[in-house]
This record gives sequence, structure tokens and C-alpha cells, in this order.
Amino acid sequence: MIDFVRFKPAQKEYAGISLYEVNSLPRNVFVSEADIDKARNLAKRAKYLHLQNYPAEEGILRTMKDSKCSLVIALSDFFGVSPREAARRISRAKTLARIAKKYGVNVQMCTLARNENELREIHETYFIAQIIGVGKKEFSYTAKMPIRGIK
Repeated sequence: MIDFVRFKPAQKEYAGISLYEVNSLPRNVFVSEADIDKARNLAKRAKYLHLQNYPAEEGILRTMKDSKCSLVIALSDFFGVSPREAARRISRAKTLARIAKKYGVNVQMCTLARNENELREIHETYFIAQIIGVGKKEFSYTAKMPIRGIK
């Protein structure tokens, strides 16, 4: 399994998960964007797209499907906020994941950890994926999938 993180990890692997620092990846591999209009243009070029606000926007999901871009749901978006805000974000992520599955967009779970304390093992990621609605079939596929765009 792969995981995207926001810090420079001391080791390239954590509990069998390959770690990739998002700041060191090319812009055409991983993009995290809050603005939906910018994200729509970036989805045409990027391999992985993290929509920070999890908007239920069907147009961008069509673009992602056409360009074979994967939707990234980050666990760090749910931690370090108030319980009410975490519930709101989980609800939006669930809605977006459901719509993404409807359009055939691959959903990738990652931590986007800011430090080593925020890293999660594959079991924790799997159970949060279940809550969000990423099924066992999709999670198994992404767990075995190598990172695209990195040689």
C-alpha cells in the first residue's frame, strides 16, 4: 500500500506501507486543492487529487474519470478539529466517495500525516475506509496498486 505524507519521513516504509512526501512529488502526480475550479483543471493532469473541502461536485468527478485521476481522501482532515467539524467532514467525504464510485473514479485512502505520530497502520486506514464507504473490494485494489507516475 502507498501513503502520502506532508513531512519528510526518516524511513521510506512504515508497517509495510510505502511513504511518499507530497512536497517532493511532481505536480502531475499529487495535487491537494481547495478551489474547485482550479481542481477541475488540475484533475486533467494529476494522477491523484485531494479535494480539501470534499465538495459533492459531479463535474469534477467526470473529469477525473476521463483522465484516470484517483480521488484521495486524507485521514488527517478528520483529526485535530472539533468533533462537530470532524463529523461534517466525514459526512462530506462519504457523499463524495459514493458519487465517485457511481462514476467509476478510484478512491484512494491516505493519511497525509504532518508528522510520524499521525501515521496510521493499514488496519486503521481500512476501518476508516469502511466508515466512509470505500468497500473491501476497492480498498484491496488500492492497497495492492503501485503509485502511478513515479519511476
